[in-house]
Amino acid sequence: MLAIVFLTYFEISVHPFVLTCSKVNSLIPLYNYLKALLGSDERVVRVFTRAPKVFEWSYADGFYANISMLREIGVPESTIVRLVMRQPNMMVISKEKLAVYVERAVANGSDISKLTFC
Repeated sequence: MLAIVFLTYFEISVHPFVLTCSKVNSLIPLYNYLKALLGSDERVVRVFTRAPKVFEWSYADGFYANISMLREIGVPESTIVRLVMRQPNMMVISKEKLAVYVERAVANGSDISKLTFC
């Protein structure tokens, strides 16, 4: 059910804030969102181990907003999944800053519809 089950003692001891987050208001909704986006518990755990900051309640809203913004500008779902898996910290920066990075990538010739974008 919850990705936390798959975390090792070491991962929890390194990121103890996860024990203080509200399961109902923070962890479970974000876990469900990520599992639907990424497709598996293992991928959710991989995102947690790469960027535990994503699971802090203060960053979750920014994460949702950034995914929405990428969808709105036409980034394919497969590219969003790849970006979340490879660079999860990019998803917790401000929406404005991410928009600047995307605009810069497009200006430099990157095609947002291709996997090479991320």
